[in-house]
Amino acid sequence: MNLLINALKAQIADLARAKGVARPRVLDKVNARGEVVIALILPRETSETSETSEAARPEVRPSREEIKRARER
Repeated sequence: MNLLINALKAQIADLARAKGVARPRVLDKVNARGEVVIALILPRETSETSETSEAARPEVRPSREEIKRARER
């Protein structure tokens, strides 16, 4: 069973690389019901987007001090 899982993980990683994913991670685990779960983890940036796009950047929230100053105005 381990050989089958490892072969499947390798094929998934190869397919992700062929589709342009720079560093795909493929992990497996056994859940509470005894089923094998395989996960494909994609990095934030792929080879297609070398720079972080505006949509991928986390939202910058104002600090408490900035909110307090805005309320006082």
